[in-house]
Amino acid sequence: MDGGTGLDTFNTTGMIGANIEGTGTGTVTGTVINLGTTAISNIAVDNVSAEFLPAGLTSVPGGTVAYQFGSGTLNTDSTVTTTITNVENIVLAANGANYVAGSTGADSVQIGTGVDYVTLGKGNDAVTGVVGSLTTADFLLLGTGTNTVTFTNAAFTSTIDDSVGVSSVTVTTTASTDNPTVVLSFTATNTTDTSFDLSTLVAGEDSTVTLSDAQAAGDYTVVTCAGADTIAGGVGANTITGGLGRDLMSGNTAADTYIFATRVETSNSKAAGDINANKIDSITNYSIALDTIQLGLGTNAFGAALTFTGATTAVIAGTVALSANLANLGAVMTAVEAAQAGIASTPANAHVTIVTIAATASIGSDFDTNSAGTYMVINDNIAALAETDTIINITGLTGTIVAADLTFV
Repeated sequence: MDGGTGLDTFNTTGMIGANIEGTGTGTVTGTVINLGTTAISNIAVDNVSAEFLPAGLTSVPGGTVAYQFGSGTLNTDSTVTTTITNVENIVLAANGANYVAGSTGADSVQIGTGVDYVTLGKGNDAVTGVVGSLTTADFLLLGTGTNTVTFTNAAFTSTIDDSVGVSSVTVTTTASTDNPTVVLSFTATNTTDTSFDLSTLVAGEDSTVTLSDAQAAGDYTVVTCAGADTIAGGVGANTITGGLGRDLMSGNTAADTYIFATRVETSNSKAAGDINANKIDSITNYSIALDTIQLGLGTNAFGAALTFTGATTAVIAGTVALSANLANLGAVMTAVEAAQAGIASTPANAHVTIVTIAATASIGSDFDTNSAGTYMVINDNIAALAETDTIINITGLTGTIVAADLTFV
């Protein structure tokens, strides 16, 4: 098969099953597709897939496709191979155990729902998947180019396990109930910097991005959409944008940046009557010495008539400690204003108040009982502090918030 010029695709549809090459030719359980120039030995195939080349085939030369068989390989299993040249796209349509070796150019592989071992070359390569296609049993080695991994209709957990060279991961969905999860895991330290883009999910979806494996040491950038997202960063420097909706965010031990383009992105329509902080964004392990909260410069982004600039400076107005029964968020903010009158923020200065709430032995369900902790309140253009101001739950922070903890970009 010679694809010639242009972008060409090889599809494995119809290549898995019994007697593919005629009666008595064995039950094919997978394929080996070699787009490179170096032969793949039968030992290499067996080591990664637990499947075997047919007894009469000791290797798969470059530019060749061969069948794999299960542990009961017979002398009659088909040794038929297909020569493949000038093909850039591979679609693993069948559910078998597949071994794909790429070329030095830009290769694209759509993995199937079986166990896939994909090792690509130095080009800018792309791996795509559909529902259930990427699990801990799959392996991706994507070389030194700018490599991308994209999942569509990801109503499942996508685990990128011991994969190398993944520059970006994009997840898209089609239903508001898909609620995808992406997990990054390694058995040895991996320092590849990777971006995770979930910004185009269907409205109303919740997502989970877990990068907290102890061996995940790259710098990660995560952008989610409008749902209730849970993001756990790795041990490298994480840049996290939770987007709209109530988000639970945690970095790790390096310098992490939490981005809020507008005050709307810090909550899910919080209101005075809320009896807990379940609509307020949360950063669970903010470190004063390392981390940064970045606020956007959009017009009126943090108040009806308040636009920050790159020259805006944060002013820490002080800390208010509350230990009384507080029925709801409105009562909390009334108590804060009574203890320390607010100062309206301006384009020059963002006025910040730190609020600590201690749980009291109250009867019934109220805010201090449900959501004791530490909160950052960034005042809008109205002096009086209120639930309409920007509020971020920073319970679990290390150190004392200072002006340098807030940047304006």
